[in-house]
Amino acid sequence: MNKILLFIGLPVIILLVMTGCLGVSYISASSGLDEGSLNKIPAGAKIIYVEKKNASINEFYEELISILMSRGHRIMKEDKERHYVTTEGKDIGQSTLQRMTLFITEKNNSCILKITTEWKAGTEATAMASAMSDIPMQSEWSTASWEINRLGMAFAESLAIAKGIKDGIITYK
Repeated sequence: MNKILLFIGLPVIILLVMTGCLGVSYISASSGLDEGSLNKIPAGAKIIYVEKKNASINEFYEELISILMSRGHRIMKEDKERHYVTTEGKDIGQSTLQRMTLFITEKNNSCILKITTEWKAGTEATAMASAMSDIPMQSEWSTASWEINRLGMAFAESLAIAKGIKDGIITYK
């Protein structure tokens, strides 16, 4: 019976430690976004789109790079010709790392930015999970979505980037 409880309970405990329990107010404070903006995000959203009308794709790209840099993101890879950027993992608090893939396309008179976000538990959270389970843990990059936990923190950081786009229209998928 104890082995069954350990087998079932251990993954649940590890999951709680790795995802953490946070509130919208904490996510708001860490991202700099107001709670109203965060409450408008559809649950489970995984992709952020920003449409900018009557803008050149090169100007939009330069604006995006500027916003990323101002928020402390380091560029891992960029392609100015294809309007593509990936960022390095950034610690956004609560032992949570966040990184993004950003891609701009041109359609009719508009440019559309697509932001996909990944997250992983940082060293501190991974060490705590390993200590609690007596099993060495490793954290892997996973897709972030809008939830009220660490995944949501990572997603909110991407939304902060999207909201920095002047005259951008934001949608979610």
